[in-house]
Amino acid sequence: VPATLTQMPPTPTSEPATATIRPTVLPTVPRAQRSATAQWLVQVGASMDPRHKSHGQSERKRFRLTLAYDGTNFVGSQRQARGRTVQAETEKALASLHEQAFQLDLAGRTDSGVHALGMVAAYTVETWLTPPKIRRALNARLPPDLRVVGCELVPESFHPRFDAVSKRYHYRL
Repeated sequence: VPATLTQMPPTPTSEPATATIRPTVLPTVPRAQRSATAQWLVQVGASMDPRHKSHGQSERKRFRLTLAYDGTNFVGSQRQARGRTVQAETEKALASLHEQAFQLDLAGRTDSGVHALGMVAAYTVETWLTPPKIRRALNARLPPDLRVVGCELVPESFHPRFDAVSKRYHYRL
């Protein structure tokens, strides 16, 4: 336990070690030590957000992402061996957010230089994050020419390509 945290006396019950830490003490931790303190709390399983009701408990969820992008600097939407793709950039942001590798399911493919306003993608992860938090966190990690404009929970069986009812294309020459 970092020296700057105040501990309450241990209780005779078999509560987890995190129950003996006073969360109100955290703001008094010097700025230089805050990240180490936060990492310690995560390692022992405590929730860093007191408003979070599940206290770090996560569940398996499937998310539907609606992506918008300017395709000028992309070689297409689907991951390729060479060049920058929408799928690779999104998977990189997902890996950064959830700290694990992902394979994103896309509704279809676009060619090099093609823009999109509503490309649907989906992925499954075990998390406590909500769709609005995921949308904000991904947008903070994605480049400016790729945005998550929508994020929602969907059934585990949802697939963006097979469950698509229609697709709309608009060609400008």
